[in-house]
Amino acid sequence: MSRQKPLKRQMQIADTELDQARRFGDQTSIDMAAAKVEKLNTQLLAITARLAEQGTIGQFSAGVTTKSAEVVQRRKRSAVATDGVVQLPLVGAEKRASPNCLLRGAVFAVLKKGQRATLMREKVASQGGYEVLFSGIQLDQADLDVWLHCLHLSRDCLGEHVEVGLLPFLRGIGRTEGAASQEWLRDSLVRLGMAVIQVKHEGVTVMVADRMVVYEEREQVSKSTISLRVSPTMARLFGVARWTSIDSNVRTKLVGRPLAQWLHAFLATHAKPIALPVSTLRELSGSRAGELRLFRRTLRQAIVHLVNAGFLASWKITEDDRLQVLRA
Repeated sequence: MSRQKPLKRQMQIADTELDQARRFGDQTSIDMAAAKVEKLNTQLLAITARLAEQGTIGQFSAGVTTKSAEVVQRRKRSAVATDGVVQLPLVGAEKRASPNCLLRGAVFAVLKKGQRATLMREKVASQGGYEVLFSGIQLDQADLDVWLHCLHLSRDCLGEHVEVGLLPFLRGIGRTEGAASQEWLRDSLVRLGMAVIQVKHEGVTVMVADRMVVYEEREQVSKSTISLRVSPTMARLFGVARWTSIDSNVRTKLVGRPLAQWLHAFLATHAKPIALPVSTLRELSGSRAGELRLFRRTLRQAIVHLVNAGFLASWKITEDDRLQVLRA
């Protein structure tokens, strides 16, 4: 809306100039003023159309194949539904698509060991006009790695069961393959299987309560296989301008640094991040750091890791205690 208002003001000025030209000017002045009005009107119509499209997914009628050019093009901007097949947006091999509303808040919180709480339809901190209700055992940034990979594996067939080996799954998220890692992955999948979210945007329900993942493990002689399913309703969170492509290589570099991972995901959702108060970042991240000064200290350390990972070019905490960053 911020881009519409200046254009509307410019349109009013241009209309006034055109009226004056018609009253007092020559034909050249009239033509120039009319061309300016037409150009501004074209820009305003284009912005209005883009805003109207925000939050929508591509809906295609029966007979249109998932590999058709129009479907592929639309998948670059949003999720699509094609003759009963629901698919997530297309991203590069090293990227992972995720809804902004789950990255700009505390669904995947910054937690220390032993801090997980069990919530029941509790509103978690979020940004951008979203209301997210969460039920289940609290999730953290390591769980986000698992969920992003579940989405990645299911991207072409939401609602269908996808099978993957336990060890290949761990490799896919940059984890070791030892027994401890396997047990951790099982625990994470259980938490995600229990987690239920409901999302509203500016008072309108975007997604009804649904589980984040359905999974089961199938023991075999030489390996364990995971069968997982992501509900098609999850596609509603991947509307136009409502999702972000996350660099999985950067996240892998930040494994074990939850605040750095949260900041990476949060900042990635903003093309030009604005300076936010440190206190707001603490709330949105779900951090349970006691005093603000303790969170600020951890925040500084996390930012250094983001610079070292090549994600940020520069940063500073301003005099009024806001984090200001420049993306690399």
